[in-house]
Amino acid sequence: MPPRRRLPLAPQVLLLYALACASLRAEEPRYVAIFDNGERHTGDKVDDWFFADRMPRLNGRNLLDEGNPARVIYDTQSNLAILGAHLELANGDLLPGRVERYEPASASHVATLVVRSPLAGANQTVRVRADAVRRIASSTDKTAFAPGFLESSDGQRVRAERVRFAAQGVRGLTASGTVDFGFVELREAHFDVAEPFLAWRNAIWLDTFEPEQFYFHLHTASGGRLTVPRELARGDIEKASGGASPRFAVQPLWSLDPLYLFHDDIASASQLRLREVPLSLFEPVAVEQRSAISHWPWQANASLQGEPLRVEELVSDLGLATHSYTALTFALPEQAEELFTVVGIDPACRRGGCARASIHRESASGLEIWRSDFLRGGQSPVRVGPLDVRGAKQLTFVTDFAHDGRPTGADPFDIRDFVHWLMPFVRLQPDAWNKFPPREPDQLMPELAGWQIAA
Repeated sequence: MPPRRRLPLAPQVLLLYALACASLRAEEPRYVAIFDNGERHTGDKVDDWFFADRMPRLNGRNLLDEGNPARVIYDTQSNLAILGAHLELANGDLLPGRVERYEPASASHVATLVVRSPLAGANQTVRVRADAVRRIASSTDKTAFAPGFLESSDGQRVRAERVRFAAQGVRGLTASGTVDFGFVELREAHFDVAEPFLAWRNAIWLDTFEPEQFYFHLHTASGGRLTVPRELARGDIEKASGGASPRFAVQPLWSLDPLYLFHDDIASASQLRLREVPLSLFEPVAVEQRSAISHWPWQANASLQGEPLRVEELVSDLGLATHSYTALTFALPEQAEELFTVVGIDPACRRGGCARASIHRESASGLEIWRSDFLRGGQSPVRVGPLDVRGAKQLTFVTDFAHDGRPTGADPFDIRDFVHWLMPFVRLQPDAWNKFPPREPDQLMPELAGWQIAA
């Protein structure tokens, strides 16, 4: 996502926000699960998590109930670290770590980047498909994505026509010749990758899968984000010292090696079906923002203050945080059928927050397919969907001013107009992924031969 900066607020406002978020966390048990119907369930332990052949349970409650699955499970005691050096994958995943070297394709595996990562196994490195890497970055303070952009740690910037990997770095082709950056001196590099929805499909789908099977989107305490089909998770492979926390392995389809996690490493886990595509992991194709008094650039998958996205009792690690006025336009996959989301005011804004929200086909001036009444802080979340989006190429999410005619007690202008769109996703046609060319697991990744992939 492009870097977004906000204007400073008064210290008193920031203090109130921090106290409100801290009080929300203090009142909650260890784990909270939010189910598809909005029901909230709590407990201190998740059993049989990340087993392909068992149903995960929180305090005895099945988290993958076919009729009403948990949409997100989050650890209220997790403290998220600031993400440092990392790889951004074409599907939106983030892998903490630094690239050590490039290995070209061979008879046994595709071209890979060898990455030293805290999520790697005993050898401390993991091999990542080179064709799945969208960006290499040294921190979260990133430049707006532009294929061919290269920047060194000493500030040298280049916009190359083409970029390719070399054994110890990258080489860019420019109008004046070539430029080389070693991995150790690389601050940021952007790569042209597959069309976004094709990249997303490649990250979750094997042709042995069924569209109603589940996948996990994991947010780790180290700042990583991992998308993993449930069939590529192995739970309880060993115990931590003292046996307190099971260790498990997951293998994203962009990795040739498993990644290893303890339960304590998981800050949150979203659960979606393979034909459900969360829009907040994609770059919008158009953004329009204007303000009356204060300017808060939109955020993806976090609140405007970097906290988990909340609307009263609901929480999500996927979604959009916006401030009036904001219009975000997202492209849709051709096979999109229905849209779902939950909308409301950030609870830290309390009763003063007030805004309106709407969804439009194509642009903000296009056909309006949903509009809210006044959204107020303290009100129940508004569930949206299913909305018929068949035939639409784009959808625009609008957060609008609600100054005129606002309810008594609501702040004027755009003060505290913080709107959260929780887990906006489109559901695809059941046969959507089958419309792509078929791929066999061993063609995709020879190393998957050791995994049992269930239909």
